[in-house]
Amino acid sequence: MRKIWLLILTVCLLGSCANDIDLFPDNVPSMYMVYGVLDVDDSLQQIKIRRTFAGEDAQRNLAENSDLFLPDPGIQVFVDEHSKTGSQRFEFNVNNYPKDNGYFANDRNPVHESFFKPVKGRYYDFTIIDPELDEPVTAQMKAIQTPLIAYPFNGDAAYNFADTLNPFFFKFSATGEVHLQQFFVNFIEIDNKGDTTYHHNRFDLRPRFKDSTYRVNYYSKSMTLTYLFNIIRSKIVDKPEVQKRLLHSFDYTVWAGDQVMSNYLRFAEKFSDNRKMYFSNIENGFGFFAASSHANIKNIYPTQPFYDTLIICPVTRDLKFLKYRYKGDFDRGIVQ
Repeated sequence: MRKIWLLILTVCLLGSCANDIDLFPDNVPSMYMVYGVLDVDDSLQQIKIRRTFAGEDAQRNLAENSDLFLPDPGIQVFVDEHSKTGSQRFEFNVNNYPKDNGYFANDRNPVHESFFKPVKGRYYDFTIIDPELDEPVTAQMKAIQTPLIAYPFNGDAAYNFADTLNPFFFKFSATGEVHLQQFFVNFIEIDNKGDTTYHHNRFDLRPRFKDSTYRVNYYSKSMTLTYLFNIIRSKIVDKPEVQKRLLHSFDYTVWAGDQVMSNYLRFAEKFSDNRKMYFSNIENGFGFFAASSHANIKNIYPTQPFYDTLIICPVTRDLKFLKYRYKGDFDRGIVQ
């Protein structure tokens, strides 16, 4: 679901329910939980909306009917864009994705979507109107600039496989208050029936927060060969039916988030119980409405010496990789 991974990352940070602390008194009615990130580098904007309930009776009702988590189909969801020449409204409509896994596995997994590109520096007001609520649910954010990935090596490459110690060195402009980096390993598996499966496995690095006392214009990230092999190893679960694997390429993406995203992630890292969820910039609800932007480099192809090392390295030699690259088309739309 495109950049819905940012929302998934947020859910992962919420962690388990052990040692939970009640955040709501029993007399608080159902409220809307909003996870919304508008990205200036994407034309598809997505907002996930769910409902919260308090009290033991609500827990029992949710266990019996998990659709109570879902918003009323009749609500209005829209975002207003404000510029010097006026305002423009973008309506959000529901798209139902495959259901979530877990104890409360909904038959429907609705995500509200709209097609438009936010403009850097403009303000955006988010609104939910529910006829059953006295007040609308609202929030505001300001679109941020796209990070620039610099190329420190000669030509147009941000990697150097001739360097056996640090084959990757990425440098990017600090346009947000928090930056999240992703590294992707693209490969295929061929099983004992001859069937081919495409994999686009993602590795998330820890968020990098801007220091208010030490402002920087650029951040950098280098990867040693050992670090890279450990990433490959950590993202592949070997299966006996797999006969061989072929590596295709690597991708790298950096996301920038605004102050709202930074505050939310800082708060999530601070606690191990459900106080992680307590930061919110949603009026008459909970959650966050934030700004993001992103840049990426795709199809980073290793050189032959890398494959020669991949198949003999103790960390990866049992993964059945062949010593040459898969040179066919790699369709990220069908990866698993």
